[in-house]
Amino acid sequence: MKKGGQKVHKGAEKMEKKEEKKFQPISATTAAFPSFSKLLATVSLTALPIALKKLHHEFIAELPSDVLKRYVKQSGLKNAQVIAQSGVTKDYFYGIQTGKRKPSREKTIQLCFGLQLNAEQSADFLKKMGHNELYLRDERDLIIAKHLESGLSLAETDDFLEEHGYDTLLKG
Repeated sequence: MKKGGQKVHKGAEKMEKKEEKKFQPISATTAAFPSFSKLLATVSLTALPIALKKLHHEFIAELPSDVLKRYVKQSGLKNAQVIAQSGVTKDYFYGIQTGKRKPSREKTIQLCFGLQLNAEQSADFLKKMGHNELYLRDERDLIIAKHLESGLSLAETDDFLEEHGYDTLLKG
């Protein structure tokens, strides 16, 4: 077969078509994870397992138990301090840490206070725990974000929410 005036072997032509397919985006995943697209485009099948291990953190979400443990460690606080400052029970906290419980969004927000996270860190923590971040167009979420950013306690935040007619975090 001739291509552009040159003789091309049928096997080479098939390889060319396979290469073209290799660079086609697979799904929304490739848009969400640019390194996934790069991985598909550049890594051979034999090297794929090694490349995936290197990018494991990007493709595989952490378990809530691992996220909580990591954040507690990074905070420099003891588990007992986080429990006291977040208002969750000891059993609930350790249930999350052992993977027996997945905290609700409300309990996760309480943990943000217990971990002394600011608004940006809280958004990251909420996402990693499988919840929506604080939605700043929602008045209650905006109040909570402002209190987190200001370093106010959960009790102070709950008092403010209650005074202004919003559901509190501790009392619901």
